[in-house]
Amino acid sequence: MKKIKLIFLFVFTSFLMMGQGKGDIGIYGGYTYYLGDINPTIQFQESLPSYGIFYRHIFDYRYSVKSSVYLGNIQAHDKLSKYNFHYERDHSFKLQFLDISSLVEFNFLPYMSTSMKYRFTPYVTAGLSYMMPLKSDVVGTMTIPFGIGLKFNLTERISTGVEWTWRNTFSDEIDGLGEYPNDPILIEFLDDQLAETYRQKSLFYRNDKYSFYGIFISYKFAYKRYKCPAYGEINMRE
Repeated sequence: MKKIKLIFLFVFTSFLMMGQGKGDIGIYGGYTYYLGDINPTIQFQESLPSYGIFYRHIFDYRYSVKSSVYLGNIQAHDKLSKYNFHYERDHSFKLQFLDISSLVEFNFLPYMSTSMKYRFTPYVTAGLSYMMPLKSDVVGTMTIPFGIGLKFNLTERISTGVEWTWRNTFSDEIDGLGEYPNDPILIEFLDDQLAETYRQKSLFYRNDKYSFYGIFISYKFAYKRYKCPAYGEINMRE
């Protein structure tokens, strides 16, 4: 836990220095859940708390880039499945990890974080991220994140919103059911008769996934506003 706090302190200080120029710096709080060999399809099942920090650099009314570090937790249990194979396999796992990401956001409506005129927009987001497990026997993986969200300005400096993103990983091993030597299913699991019936251990060619959903609040640091005398905020800049 001390290591996690030091990482967050370092990243937060870096984002704070970046935020002195232009952009938003904020905090996120919500939940994380897993989709994979144990839970193939059920959204939001066994969600666990997650939180983090981010810095959003705004280019114009439509585009921005958000860099973030989130602490996530995921878990799953075969016993919750309706399928007999899962129930007999009786595997489970729990994993805490850091998600380090950089995502491009596209706003459907004109939006500026310092504006009370262009104060609201739905948006889509996509980019790259890295999952760093805080557990020595699980290997980290790159992921492809994408998602949707809503932004809303409460004041000229404070914004809030909601976001739901999915991470497609390049690994089938974060749940302990992939093809690697420490696979617990290879070591401890079924007797010979059951093994013949329930031979499959994981869903081949289908990598694990996880998802974040939650709320965020951000604060705009140093900025300049230029109003057109005739049209108000129509020519507002960072």
